[in-house]
Formats: sequence, C-alpha cells, structure tokens
Amino acid sequence: KLVNDRLLIQEARNIGIDKEEWLLDRLQKNRRNLAVQRFVADKFKPDLGVPDSAITNYFKANYDKVQIRSVSVKTLDEARRLISLIERGASMDSIARAVSVDTYKFQGGLQRLKYRFSVEEDLRKHISDLKKGQLTPPFPYREVYSFLRLEEYLPPDSTELSASKKTISTIIEYRQKMAAWKRFIDDLQSGIPIKIDSVLLQKIKGDSSLLFTQNFVSGSDE
Repeated sequence: KLVNDRLLIQEARNIGIDKEEWLLDRLQKNRRNLAVQRFVADKFKPDLGVPDSAITNYFKANYDKVQIRSVSVKTLDEARRLISLIERGASMDSIARAVSVDTYKFQGGLQRLKYRFSVEEDLRKHISDLKKGQLTPPFPYREVYSFLRLEEYLPPDSTELSASKKTISTIIEYRQKMAAWKRFIDDLQSGIPIKIDSVLLQKIKGDSSLLFTQNFVSGSDE
C-alpha cells in the first residue's frame, strides 16, 4: 500500500496536480487543522479529577424522585383562572382531562414518579423549591401556558449512590472540561485584539431573510 501510494503521488506531481489551486488550498487547511490540534494537545490539559464530595453533592441534588401533575392551556388568563379554581377545591385531574393541551391530558396531567434530573428541563426549573401539594404560577411552555403541582416527593436513596457513581462522575467531568475549555478560549482571546464592526453585524442581521436561499452566499467577502 505504501509503495502504491507513493506511485500515485509521483504520478500526480508528473501531471501537475500539486500546482493546482484547489489542492494547495486543501493542503493549507489540513496543515492549519493539524497545527491547531497540536497546539490544543500541548496547551489544553485541564484537571478533570472528580472528588467523592462532588459526586455525593450531585447525587443529593438530582437523585430525589418527584411526581408532577401538569395542565397546559392556550392563554395566561385561562391558566390563572384554572389555578384559582383548583385552589378553591376543584379537581386538577378533572380539569386536565377536560381542557389541557399537553401530552399528559389523558392521564389527568399526571406524570410518572421519576428522578429529578430526568424531568424535562423546561419543567424542572419550576419545581426546584416546590413543596408537596403546592402549585407553580403559570409559565410559558412551548407555545402555551402551563402550571404544575408536586404530587409526590421521595428523598434520594443512599443505597443507589454506589451504582450511580460512574454516571455522575462522567457528567461532572464533562462539565469541568467544558468550563476549562471556555477559560482556555477566553485566555487566548484576551491576548488578541478584537474589533467589533457593529455596522457590519447589522447588515448581517438584515440579510437573515436570505438564509437557506441561493442568494445567501452572494455579496462581499465581509
């Protein structure tokens, strides 16, 4: 294979391919990419050690179990009206089955008991300080307005910590790497003068209607 590759390269040079602009451009890009990879390998060496205390803290914050009930309607006023009815004793289950527009409508808005970390982020952030039986205020959710009630809460089960350690360690390590990468890039940028052309940025925004059209790539080098 090595001999064959060398013969191909030799033939390519004989017919002048090594002088063609497209090839020279490609080789230059490859050289640059290899240089970047080498630079990163030499300079970016973050400490990704994960102490047991960090694993334990993550477990306590994310491995409790919650069960929530949701109702989603089209307007904020309607959500507020329904919350008022529920606070006065109306059945949230019945209301969800009658008017909710989310996927849990046919379960009376009730979701299964699940680990906190597995609750959808757009919902999870609204139950962080919720006590069992409490309702959230209405909030925008996708294209509607939703509110939640915490139906069940179970604290983290310490017997599950050992089986979860590897997963938690991987998550924390990834977050540490991303944070270290951001610091690495910020440090590089701090030594490079950056000029922000606000006028040009506005022109780019103005061209947004051309996105995904054949005219989008037309224009100046800027």
